[in-house]
Amino acid sequence: MRITACQIEAFGPFQERAFDGFDHPVVVVQGPNEAGKTSLFHFFREMLYGIEPPDGARHPYAPAAQAPEASSGGAAEAGGDTPPLGGRLRYRLADGTPRTVHRRLTGAPQGRLTEDGAGGDEEGQNRPVDLQNRPLPAVAHVSREVFSAVYALDGRALGDLQGAAREEVQERLLRMMSAPGVRPAEDVTAALDAEAARLWSPAPDDDPAGDDPADDERDDDERTEAARLRTRRCALRQKLERAQQHDRERRKLMSAVADGTDRLEALEAERANLKAHLRRAERLRPVRALVSRLEAHTDRAGDLAPFEDVPEEPIPVLRRLEREIERYEDDLAQNERARTEARATRDAFTDTDRRIEAEADAVRAWGDKAAAHERRAEYREELLRESERIAAVLDERAQRLFDAPWSDDLARALHALPKNELEARVDAYRDADSTVDALKVRADALARKVDRRKRLWPWAIAAGIGLAAFAAGVVLGRELVWGLATALAATGLLQLLNAWNYNRERAERLGELDLEIEEQEEVLAEKSAAVAELLGDLPLTEEEAAHPDHELWDALQELRRQAEERAALHRQAEALADTLDEDEASVHALARRCGVRREEHKQDAALPQIVAALEKRLDAAEERRREAEAAEERLKTLRERRRDLEPALEKRRRRYDGLKAKLHDLDDDLTTAVEELKARRRAARRAEQARATLFREHPDWKSLRDEIRAIEEDDADGWTYTDEEVVRMRERREAIADEILDTEQARTRKREDAQRLAQHPAPADVASKLATVERRLDEVDRRRDRLALLARLIRRAARSFRRRHQPEVVKQAGRYLRTITGGRYQRLVLEGQERRLHVCRTEESAPEPVRAPLSQGVRDQVYAALRLALIDHLDQSQEALPVFLDEVFTSWDRGRRQHGYAVLEELTERRQVFIFTCHPALSEELSRRLDARRLLLEPT
Repeated sequence: MRITACQIEAFGPFQERAFDGFDHPVVVVQGPNEAGKTSLFHFFREMLYGIEPPDGARHPYAPAAQAPEASSGGAAEAGGDTPPLGGRLRYRLADGTPRTVHRRLTGAPQGRLTEDGAGGDEEGQNRPVDLQNRPLPAVAHVSREVFSAVYALDGRALGDLQGAAREEVQERLLRMMSAPGVRPAEDVTAALDAEAARLWSPAPDDDPAGDDPADDERDDDERTEAARLRTRRCALRQKLERAQQHDRERRKLMSAVADGTDRLEALEAERANLKAHLRRAERLRPVRALVSRLEAHTDRAGDLAPFEDVPEEPIPVLRRLEREIERYEDDLAQNERARTEARATRDAFTDTDRRIEAEADAVRAWGDKAAAHERRAEYREELLRESERIAAVLDERAQRLFDAPWSDDLARALHALPKNELEARVDAYRDADSTVDALKVRADALARKVDRRKRLWPWAIAAGIGLAAFAAGVVLGRELVWGLATALAATGLLQLLNAWNYNRERAERLGELDLEIEEQEEVLAEKSAAVAELLGDLPLTEEEAAHPDHELWDALQELRRQAEERAALHRQAEALADTLDEDEASVHALARRCGVRREEHKQDAALPQIVAALEKRLDAAEERRREAEAAEERLKTLRERRRDLEPALEKRRRRYDGLKAKLHDLDDDLTTAVEELKARRRAARRAEQARATLFREHPDWKSLRDEIRAIEEDDADGWTYTDEEVVRMRERREAIADEILDTEQARTRKREDAQRLAQHPAPADVASKLATVERRLDEVDRRRDRLALLARLIRRAARSFRRRHQPEVVKQAGRYLRTITGGRYQRLVLEGQERRLHVCRTEESAPEPVRAPLSQGVRDQVYAALRLALIDHLDQSQEALPVFLDEVFTSWDRGRRQHGYAVLEELTERRQVFIFTCHPALSEELSRRLDARRLLLEPT
């Protein structure tokens, strides 16, 4: 459906406004706030679905003239010059049929649907349709609530569906509400469960807890149906005995009534015969006059059966048939041209395209692996560069350690060194060298101490002075002097002895250290020779060979490590080269299978270039295949259309030729033939009027006519009913009436008695009811099991239906979301027991619920995509309804808007899109990007 124009008589801020130029896939309605954008949308909805509420006093968009007092009956007087709420909407259906709907709210909503440009025909198929306040037939497959919630996307209200719209969408998606009369599965299963619970009643023996009063009360409730049936069975048994007694009495009375009835029938037959003879003459005379008129008009009309299909005015019908024949011939010619074009498009899909499509998976796989191939090639180059760098370092270090340059032989010699033994000998050499160094340090320190030996002469002088003073004190006889002298002499002698011992011990220790150093130097020389023996195959410099210390070992270890690292890099690079060669060979083989000759691409073309060329060819082949499939569908449609056109054309030709032939049978001149046909039809109508009178006044006139003719032809005496015979028959009729009255009274009394007894139930009925009750008692348990099983089957079928159908809508919404977000979010899924909506950033990533911390913009885009998918599903195979977007893109960044426009372009291939905005920049962008038609609204 596409809206082409509208004329608003009165609706909200609009009065006597006309809008043209809507006949476009995308229409942008731009205007500032309060310019009437929302009013325009509600006008569209009211025209499509009817005016709600249907009361001018409560309708929010009704003009001021339709106040409460106006709606009560005085709309025309109260309105003055202001028209009532209403307008016209012109639209075109998918098959190209233009139509106009006109609605108006006066005392009650009025609606009329007309087909624009329709000339009609003699049967009046294209007359205006009185809609009253019903929705248009083209939108009946979508309810008003679903249309407002799904087809009208508001940027301020994007979110999950709520209320009646959500329930109806679920019904349409999961419960096939589009099929009339189908109840929801949940309602059916609930009803089945309730019915099973009501019917089920366990037998008393099956209830082990019967002693509990609470259980007994609960069982009484559960056994309502079964208990009622048992009570009913007992009453029916007593009733059967009474019914059998009443039946025996009734049979006697009915026998007497039958005898009276036989007598009455005989009397009635005789009286009827008398009445027939008496009324025969009175019935036949009026019929004779009407039959004569009927025969005269019938003779003038003649046989009109050959002209039954000739219309009252055949000349206009012939002219119309000529125009239709010409139009069908033009349609057939256009159909043939379209078929030729479609066959050419179908044949453009060649065997080469089929071969490359057969390898589509391989081509797509290499499209994904081409980047990895290029990264491996770059990584191989990096490995080679690293190997060269390590080789330069090896050359530099080899110049410092060896007399010969670095070579592979030198690397093998390094690799052949016994690592553990060499390390042990170097450690031993290092330990010996450390020991020699430590001894030399101790010897140097001891030598310095020997050089600083204690002096003996001061203490010798002190001892001499003390001895001299002692002698003087003794001579002089002074105790203090010789005491002090004794102390001084003893101190000097003791210190002299201590100094001499100290100097002697240091000299002896120094001699011992010199001997130990000489011994350790001999050990060091042995260790050095042992290291030099293992390193004999290496061309070490004299300096390094003379002092094979631990630094030399660390340097050799580093050289060996780097040599091994370089060898590993070489091996890895060679393995990558083999992989790259295999990839290129595989791609070249794929290209040959796809029909791409080697000369069609450069000999030195890189693998990504070849893969890109194959992908381009595959895309082109797939495009041609899609076009070929579309062309095949067009051919099928065109063939079906041709099959429809040819019989229709042949039918009109036969109709045209048949009409002309029948008219020429009457006269060669068409005008004279038409007048003759009209005169004969007038005579036929008069004959029909006479026949209708006969049927109305004398329904059995044909039998009366035959009777009249029989009397006139066979009876020579004419009328045989004399006055004496008539008097005799009347007297006998009166006597029969009296006898009938007496017999009837007696029979009536007996019948009343029999009827009184018959009012009691018949034994067979009572026995049948008793058998039915007993049978139902047996069936209660089985019915409950069947109902429970049926409920389970319906639940399982409902779950299966949800799994098969709802995810298709979610998948389509995921595709829309992937386009809108530029691939940032790949798909939508339903997760958890409650089937909540989740998004996935990649095919392998974990689903994220559609809620915070996702941004509000992303959530709006998710719900927009979901609603667009719902739209595609709701009117699938139905008339595609327009979509209305109100400020949906205001919160989207430029990139997301551009992707959203791509979705709208896809959407406009099947339906019309209205976009409402107050932003001029966005309006201009939409016009440029979507080639949209712009409508500018000014504030009212």
